[in-house]
Amino acid sequence: MSQFMLSVHHEPGVQAAGGTYETEEDAQTAFAAVDDLNSQLEKDGQLVFAGALNPPEVASTAFPAGHVVDGPVSDVVGRQLGGFWIIDVPDRQSALAVAGRAAKACHQPVEVRQFEG
Repeated sequence: MSQFMLSVHHEPGVQAAGGTYETEEDAQTAFAAVDDLNSQLEKDGQLVFAGALNPPEVASTAFPAGHVVDGPVSDVVGRQLGGFWIIDVPDRQSALAVAGRAAKACHQPVEVRQFEG
């Protein structure tokens, strides 16, 4: 088995209703679909960990020089990480299949990256 990180990235300033989702109902539908996906991944023994992050407005960023500033790194680089899954599947093709289901559930692009090693 191989572990992969599936990550969801949002445009800066995009939140649920009025942003990524047109209505609060659309957001709740997507959240329920993600919950269903998580339950299925857990049942299939593929889910290692999943998490959604608080909004970037409450983030802080640490820099190599030792200073920390309030705000997300996305203020510099653009899109922001909104949530992720760590899955354990047989191969990359399986990870891509799960990513497709995840993208459909959350209505966002999902990046797939395998852990080193």
